[in-house]
Amino acid sequence: MPFTRPNPVQAHKIEDLSWLESRHHDRVCISIDTKSLARLMQNRQLHAEDFSCLDASSQSLVRHLFLACLRHS
Repeated sequence: MPFTRPNPVQAHKIEDLSWLESRHHDRVCISIDTKSLARLMQNRQLHAEDFSCLDASSQSLVRHLFLACLRHS
């Protein structure tokens, strides 16, 4: 099944999903490719305040990605 790219207008409407009410956890741990993370941040589909890093090296990488996005905006 192919994945579709989310519509940026709908990106922040996740509270409308009824399946969230049946879950007991409000966090998920994932791993993402740095190029994908950079693309999401550059396209403003993911913001640094939306997630936290679990280790110092990831935090440093995200900080550098964020600064690069700021320089190119």
